[in-house]
Amino acid sequence: MLPDSLPEQVLNRVFARAIRDGELDFMRGRCLRLVVEDLGLERWLAFGGRRLRLARRGGPVPADVCIRGHLHAFVLLATGREDADSLFFNRQLRLSGSTELGLYLKNFLDAFEPPPQAQRLLDLLRSGSIRCERLLARLA
Repeated sequence: MLPDSLPEQVLNRVFARAIRDGELDFMRGRCLRLVVEDLGLERWLAFGGRRLRLARRGGPVPADVCIRGHLHAFVLLATGREDADSLFFNRQLRLSGSTELGLYLKNFLDAFEPPPQAQRLLDLLRSGSIRCERLLARLA
């Protein structure tokens, strides 16, 4: 068996409690496609019941739900600087496929409390993104 990728290991550690407690069971056997348009990056995320699996390409079936947007919108979402409803309403993030699965995912992420190690990383990302925005505003 091939070793997990580093991003996959991080995801499984961050969501370990949620996986153990069955909070991600709604994703069992389902596939999420994430598209970061400005980076030309696509990743497929699947949950088999015990682990999240991350892939560069989808399997033989299309993703159940796809979320696409620019990196900035994903950073705003991950750091809690913007809520998912605002990002989708303002079309900074777009959803296609199973709206029901997308809603389950949004509600899960809204209620999710990251472990302390992940929270420290998110805090660094939040402050870094704020500094970058200020610098770009000054340059504009």
